[in-house]
Amino acid sequence: MSNLYGEGSHFVVGASIAEALVRRGHNVTSLISRAYDQRSSDPQFSYMKFAIFEHRNKSREEVRDIFRHLGSVALDEPDQQFVNGIIPLIMNLSLDCRNLIMDEALMMRLESIDAIVMDNTWPCGIVMRRSLEQRFDKDIKLISLWPFTPQGSTIYVYGSSCNLAYQPELGTGYSDNMTLFQRAFNFFQGIVSLLILKYISLPNYRQLAADVNLDESMLNVWNLHKEFDLHLMSMDFSSEFPFPLGPNFIPVGGLTARPARKLNEQESPESLDTSNQPWDRQRGVPSEERGNEQIFECLAKGRTRCE
Repeated sequence: MSNLYGEGSHFVVGASIAEALVRRGHNVTSLISRAYDQRSSDPQFSYMKFAIFEHRNKSREEVRDIFRHLGSVALDEPDQQFVNGIIPLIMNLSLDCRNLIMDEALMMRLESIDAIVMDNTWPCGIVMRRSLEQRFDKDIKLISLWPFTPQGSTIYVYGSSCNLAYQPELGTGYSDNMTLFQRAFNFFQGIVSLLILKYISLPNYRQLAADVNLDESMLNVWNLHKEFDLHLMSMDFSSEFPFPLGPNFIPVGGLTARPARKLNEQESPESLDTSNQPWDRQRGVPSEERGNEQIFECLAKGRTRCE
């Protein structure tokens, strides 16, 4: 289980998959960074083992700073997010992948694995899978895990149908209900994402593959879809709009949800101030038409659709 260093929502979503696998009798090892090795001693995640990789070119605190900085630019304009956050992260990820693949002791420890679940933001899992197959002459399944809203350009590269003028790109903040200008910008943003993947991200992994005697063509942007057996997408029909997915793209909603608990008096619908939160009956979002108290009344009557 490779969950992008072991930090944030990427780790939590992967840990949910790991927990379900363990309940079904599988053994799971989570690959995490030395910067977040506190996960390995957290009783909450005692159901899985941990493999910790080192950073040879930066300290533990420098790694943490990278992710703190990434969080700080998350609300910037899309172009600034790429320049200030995404591109520096891409370069660091590729360097750490090289350190990981070259770590003989760590790679030997992974000899017995038969499947890799990798965060789809870190292509290192592709190189790791082929390297382990070559070392130990075995077949390893590769599964990608999507911990965020599906990104159109990535869906397209991984082999599913996608209309970049319809499927919102990560970082734009758009929904499927875009204006003509927004659709044009979203299409442009998707092309930029593809170019960054092709010319900035993947070349570093291709060079790494060549250095360890692997076929670097597997990391061509148009061949990536051939490397994966399954894609697990942390999304739910109740919060996403309909769009086409290939047969090996599986939506798995509610990964980080827990069973509902009973509301106390302060949290009950009757105690909520809904006077400033009217409801849009068409799109299910706040508007000036009507108040939430009518929705609560409808739901209380056991209806599944409330207008």
